[in-house]
Amino acid sequence: MVYTEVSTYQYCTGVELESFAINTFATTDPIYTELVVMGQVSEAERWVNEYCKQTFTAGAAPDGVESATLHMARYLMNVQMLEDGHLEEMPMSLDEVIEICKIALKNNVLGIDYSTSATDFDLRNRIG
Repeated sequence: MVYTEVSTYQYCTGVELESFAINTFATTDPIYTELVVMGQVSEAERWVNEYCKQTFTAGAAPDGVESATLHMARYLMNVQMLEDGHLEEMPMSLDEVIEICKIALKNNVLGIDYSTSATDFDLRNRIG
């Protein structure tokens, strides 16, 4: 399928997802339109953003972000295909997919930097 629709954050394309999933979704079932597939990609992108506590620049997302998006989007499409009767069982559990995603995203998760605020909240410095 030629994809003209894009996902919300554009971390990956429908063609990349089909190549990664080794599936042509539209030939599996005509209900898997471009809009449906890209909707699953957008959902995967939102999961990645929530996990990383940030969003990334469209088309320039780090490799780990793209990889995690592909893994999560494939999982979400597999869930849809299982519900629609095109799969007999899930190839991977959600826990397995999340572990793969966590490894891919380990360098992209924002943390809270407390180093500059340590003295601001040290009450001993406030004693007058």
